[in-house]
Amino acid sequence: SPAPALPRGAEGGGGAAWEVRECGVEAMPFEDDSFDCCYHLNCYYFWNDLGAGLREIFRVLKPGGVMLAGSKVLQLERMFGEQLPLVQHDTFLHTSPPALEEALAAAGFEAVEGEEVDAESTQASFRLTTAVKPRGA
Repeated sequence: SPAPALPRGAEGGGGAAWEVRECGVEAMPFEDDSFDCCYHLNCYYFWNDLGAGLREIFRVLKPGGVMLAGSKVLQLERMFGEQLPLVQHDTFLHTSPPALEEALAAAGFEAVEGEEVDAESTQASFRLTTAVKPRGA
């Protein structure tokens, strides 16, 4: 579920004001081609409809815009092991990196790449997935 709404921000060092809007990923209150980048961390595996969420991100990204997903899928696999399929039905609905990459391509993204990062200094393991909205889209 979306996070609670936050107050409108004051102008920052770059001179740009910011505003946070509460919404689900499947229906965002933004016009087409609004953003240069979309970043989400540890959330796509909770989305009810992965394809619908990615199509909506595609819609609001400008042509040439980048989607970056960070996830702790590797830690989920380590934590739950063979039990992961049992919790996928209730909580972690989408934990397959190849399925995410296939869904990104199906949504129209190109240059879809995934990379596993294991940062020993912080004992954090995560996966970064990037995709680009084609310039002609």
